[in-house]
Amino acid sequence: MTAVPEAYWNLLSKTYLGRDRSPYRKPGQVRVTFTIAPDRIQTLG
Repeated sequence: MTAVPEAYWNLLSKTYLGRDRSPYRKPGQVRVTFTIAPDRIQTLG
């Protein structure tokens, strides 16, 4: 888990919401990102 700079969240907001800043951002809010690595991969076929 790592804290992410606000510039990254603004980039995501611009990409997915079409806004320069997230309309859901609250003062004092801390946003984090989780990096998930798979233990195993299973396929069918």
